[in-house]
Amino acid sequence: MILPGYAEVGFAPGSFARTQSVKVSATRTPETARDWEATAFLFDARMRTPYEVRINTGRARSAKDFEITLEVPAALLPTCEGCEVNLFAQFFEDGGEEVLDSFELVDASYSAKSQTLTATLSADLFTHRRTKDATFEAIVLLGVRQRGEVR
Repeated sequence: MILPGYAEVGFAPGSFARTQSVKVSATRTPETARDWEATAFLFDARMRTPYEVRINTGRARSAKDFEITLEVPAALLPTCEGCEVNLFAQFFEDGGEEVLDSFELVDASYSAKSQTLTATLSADLFTHRRTKDATFEAIVLLGVRQRGEVR
């Protein structure tokens, strides 16, 4: 799936038991912005894309990890000494008494030539707990942070 100007997402054969419709979109939601603000300081993140990329797989969660390539907007290219663009994914964890829905830093490869970040992401990113219709969704975004800083 390609969302021009934002992302390209790929699933390996066997990721779904049957033919599955997948939607990739760029959104700007206050809920996701709040979740980002609540955890960005842990990574010394200075700024992020003004949108998040959502991958919705409907009523079925991918059984396998998936590939994503995100285009890095020119406005996000680091201008500070020692800064770099990183990929962040939102993880939903239900520990029974405590529910966390926070962003985590994800390993990704940067290509200066194509100005993209590419990563293999865990199928565990998909949750049906954020959507009103109980469809499975994963959320990622790009952020700039000081290299090597994690609190």
